[in-house]
Parts: sequence; C-alpha cells; structure tokens
Amino acid sequence: MRRLLTVALCFLMISLTACTDKNEENPTQSQRNTETAEAQETIEAQESTEPVQEETVEKELLTPEILIEELCTFSDFAYTLQTPGCNEVYNNQITLTEPVVKSYRLYDNYTGEYIQLLCLACEEDAETASETYNGFDYTNRFGAMYLFGSSSYIDILSFSDYEYPEGFEEDPSEEPAADSVAGIVKAIEDATELCGGYYSEQLIESTKDNINNKFTLEGDILNLVHLTHHDGTVLRFVYIYEFESENDAVLYAEDRAVFTQSVEDGVCVRSGNKVIFGNHSIVSELFK
Repeated sequence: MRRLLTVALCFLMISLTACTDKNEENPTQSQRNTETAEAQETIEAQESTEPVQEETVEKELLTPEILIEELCTFSDFAYTLQTPGCNEVYNNQITLTEPVVKSYRLYDNYTGEYIQLLCLACEEDAETASETYNGFDYTNRFGAMYLFGSSSYIDILSFSDYEYPEGFEEDPSEEPAADSVAGIVKAIEDATELCGGYYSEQLIESTKDNINNKFTLEGDILNLVHLTHHDGTVLRFVYIYEFESENDAVLYAEDRAVFTQSVEDGVCVRSGNKVIFGNHSIVSELFK
C-alpha cells in the first residue's frame, strides 16, 4: 500500500511539472495582448520624439508684370516702361549702391492717380528708396520692388503667396544703333532734359485704334515713346513712332505735320518707318 501511494505521488508531480512547462511555452491571450500594447506604446513614444517634417511649398516669384497686372484690375491704369533718362532722375535723388535697373509709371487718365514702380538691384536699395520717398501719400515695398504715388491701391496690394524678388539685374545690352528707337531716345535724352516712357502693348493697341479711325494701317506699331519736360513756361514734348510699314509712316507723318502746324514750335519729321514730332527744337536739330 505504501508503495502504491509513493508511485501515485510521483505520477502527480510529473503531471504538474509538464503543465507548468507547457504554460511557459504557450503564453495566454491576455499575456499576448499586454505584450502587444507595450510594443505599440514603445513605437508611439519613438514617433513622438522624431521631428515632424513640414512640406515645403515653392512659391512663384513676384515680378513687375504680375504686380502691374494686379494694379490694373483695381483701376483703369495704363503704364509705360520708363526710359533711361527717367531712371537717371531717380539715381540722382536716391543714394543707391547700384543704379535703378528699370522703372514703370502707371497712370489713370480719368482720376489722375499715378504710381511709380522702381525695380532695384537689391533690397537694401529698396529700403533706401523708401526713406527718400516716404513723404508720398502711399508707399509699399515687395522685396527689391518699391512703389510710391497718389493711388490708395498701393496700400491694399497683397502678395503673400509669392516669393519677393531679392534684386534685379540689368539686361546686358550694346550701344543702340543711332537710327533705332533706343538710339533716338538716347540722343534726345543726352542732349536735353526730356525723358519719358515706352508705351505698353495695351497703350499701343488703343493708339492704333485711334489712327485707324482716320486711315487704315497696313501693319503694326512696333514702338511708341513719349518724352516730356516742363521748362518752367511750356511743357515740351516729343513723340517717337516706329511703324512696321513705311507706307504707314508716310501717312502718319502727313497727319502729324498738319497737327504740329497748330502747335507753337511744333515740328514733325520722318526717318524711314519712324515718325518724330513735338514742340522741342531737338527734333529739327537731330533730323536736319
């Protein structure tokens, strides 16, 4: 009997040991859930310490053309690209590190409001310009572009979605040919205080429509420049028209010759496909 009891106890101990080993080899579902949760917490903790990468959106560069187009949506502005003589006036008024690269004048013939836009070599020069022209009614700056004038629309411009230009570089150019429009402009500005601007395509188109009311042009107007200077007594002016067709230049010269006869000191000349007229003696001096 005692022997049987000993055998039974040994069998019970072997069974308990086997169950323990099996449980250690196969953890319960609860244990597995706990381990999974702990692993997830570890991953989340690691992710929370990693820096968040923000998506970089490349902005479009703000250009004078975009800025002018926006201004023209507010009012009936016409604009000109100003001549080197006008830029020289700014250079004499502002202490700049580099000369003005280019400038524009916007004007509303109905309201009389105007805006000057300067494109400068660097933002430092734009800040200097703001110190020079801060006495104007309205001013604004976008990087190396500076605006001033009498129009309140200057104040409401907003281009937060654009990258502002840090500076402008002058286009490399050779000395213009003497008989080109640029060459004629240079000769006039070198010899006088006249300066002005090249008409935009919009202004050229409206001018072409006005001429077509008198006679039909064969071709386009390639360039149109208006130069002015008030000499203290009279507003002196010179217009330079370049036509695609020389026949158009002949017809327009005849029309302007009649016009200048009614203007004191008026004179009109034609050089090939170009018509130059105004009330300044430089016209006759250049084209004797």
